[in-house]
Amino acid sequence: VHEGTVASIQKVQREEIFKKIVPGDHIVHDDHGVGQYNGVIEREEGVFIEVRYAGKDRLYVPLTQSKKLTKYIGSGKDPVLTSLNSGSWRRIRKKAEADAEKLAMELIQLYAMRKLMKTEQNEVKQSDFQNFIDRFEYQDTEDQIVATEEIIRDMRSGSPMDRLLVGDVGFGKTEVAMRAMYWATLQKKQVVMLAPTTVLVEQHRAVIEDRFEGTGVKISAVSRFLPPTKQREAIESAKNGEVDILIGTHSLLNPSIKFKNIGLIVIDEEQKFGVSQKESLKQKRVESHVLSLSATPIPRTLNMSLSGIRDISVIA
Repeated sequence: VHEGTVASIQKVQREEIFKKIVPGDHIVHDDHGVGQYNGVIEREEGVFIEVRYAGKDRLYVPLTQSKKLTKYIGSGKDPVLTSLNSGSWRRIRKKAEADAEKLAMELIQLYAMRKLMKTEQNEVKQSDFQNFIDRFEYQDTEDQIVATEEIIRDMRSGSPMDRLLVGDVGFGKTEVAMRAMYWATLQKKQVVMLAPTTVLVEQHRAVIEDRFEGTGVKISAVSRFLPPTKQREAIESAKNGEVDILIGTHSLLNPSIKFKNIGLIVIDEEQKFGVSQKESLKQKRVESHVLSLSATPIPRTLNMSLSGIRDISVIA
């Protein structure tokens, strides 16, 4: 009976492994680093997972230790295999842990500073804002109304907003974001909108220019689709405060790009930006409002929302 139970456990574990990885995939062992999965083999001592490492190095991992193995997730390029006896993996892991700890500390300090900051409040004519909403060509969904109210309440609170707006594609996140942008411009503040690709930058520019037509709000973009002279003009205008809304990719995070008076940062498809990229823009103006848009928020973002570090609105 005991032998049969062990065989059953091994069979289940083998099936689970085959669901996740196939021979030739790169995998990471907690203790030994990056190797290449060669398959499951049976030896006299039992059943093992064979992993190829640098050179002729091989590691045979008992199925009972399969939890130490995870599939390698990288940037698309094949990783360099670790040498089992060089000690390089220990150094890599130690540095990664130190970098993660340093970044975590910086994030804690940043969010603590933002909690203590107060945002400047200027008088806004509610009728101007309502007129902008009324110009929306469709009827608001109930969730859009609630999300708008939550965002404007945050922006009027006197403390920097950090809100995540979640909704599927086509559910009206951009319209709600444009209302936040308009509120910021009524407060005499500049708006920065980040998008992950140049194509999205151009799409947002066209949509925002159309929606803001007749408002007097000055909109510009930094995109490789535009001549270099136009891009330089946009950057210079942002520095002088002559542009109200500037749209661009992560290139706007370049330290050389300055803004006169940022009041709102809108990050579209937040999950496609790196942690350090997003936080570096927040550090430009610790007291600015931040609105992140996402159809598929990553675990870290959701965790921060559910734990209360940031607020969340949902358009369902």
